[in-house]
Amino acid sequence: MKRKLAGLLMCALPLLGCNNDVQKPDIGKRTTIETGSGPVTITNVVRNVDRKELSAHVEGATINATLRIIPPGGGGNSTLGGTAMLIDASGKLLYSLEMTVNEETNEAIFRQATDTDHLTTSIRHVDDRIRETYDADGDRASFDYPLLPEETQIRVVNQLQHGLPTGHLPEDVREYAAQAEAFQTYYLPHANNSLNNNEAAALLIQLLSAPEAPYLLLGHEPDPEMNKFIQTFCSFATGCATFVCRFFPTSGICLMCAGAAFACVIFQAISAWTGWGIP
Repeated sequence: MKRKLAGLLMCALPLLGCNNDVQKPDIGKRTTIETGSGPVTITNVVRNVDRKELSAHVEGATINATLRIIPPGGGGNSTLGGTAMLIDASGKLLYSLEMTVNEETNEAIFRQATDTDHLTTSIRHVDDRIRETYDADGDRASFDYPLLPEETQIRVVNQLQHGLPTGHLPEDVREYAAQAEAFQTYYLPHANNSLNNNEAAALLIQLLSAPEAPYLLLGHEPDPEMNKFIQTFCSFATGCATFVCRFFPTSGICLMCAGAAFACVIFQAISAWTGWGIP
C-alpha cells in the first residue's frame, strides 16, 4: 500500500516535476486557475516570513474571499503541518482544513471547520490496530479496530451499506464491522452539517492542488528532504481510509482523497512555504 501510494505521489505533487507543461507564473503577479466552479484568479499574495503565514485574494464567479495559510496551533516541535482556509469579505469562515502529524505519537489529525460546524478526526496506528477519534461539534467518540487490508475494509462497509449480514465473517473482520456500524450511528446526526457538500472546501482543495498554485504562493521550490518527509507522511495517513470517508465521502477531508492524493498536494504547498519537514 505504501509503495502504491508513493508511486501516485511522484506524479501527483506538482513541484516534483511530473507536469512539465506547467509554466511558472511570475511571483507576485495574478494567475488564473480553472476549477469546477469556473476560472478563479489569485492576486495580492502576501508572505510573512517571520510568522510563516501567507494570504492572497481569491476571486471568481462564485467566490470573493481571502486565502490564508498558517502554521499549526500548538503541539510544540513534534507537530508538523498547517492550516489552509477561505474567509469571505465579511470575515465569515467559509471553510478551513488543518492537517497535522505528531512525530512522537505517530498521530495524524485533521480539523475541518466552517463558521457554524467543526469536525476533528485523529488517526493513530498502534501495532496492528487503528484508533479513530472524532469530535463533531462537541459530540465525541472513539473507534478501535484491527488493521485490515484495504480491500477487506471496503468490502465490509459495502456490506453494511447494503444491509448484508456480517456474522459469518472472521473474528477480526466482525470486529471491524461492529466498529464501522457504531461509527455510522454516531455520525448520522452530523451528516448534513455545513462541512458536507461544502463548495468552499472543494474550491480550496482545487486551488491548492492546481499545478500553477504552489509556484505563485510559495515563490521557491522545496528542499528534497522536505519532499521525502511528505512522501513518508502521506504513505502513513492521508485520512482516506477513515470511517468518515468510507460512509460520508463529501466532506473536505474526503474530497482530498478523490484524486491522486490531494491531501499530500496540500501538504506540499503548506510545507514548502513554512519549511516544516526540513531537518
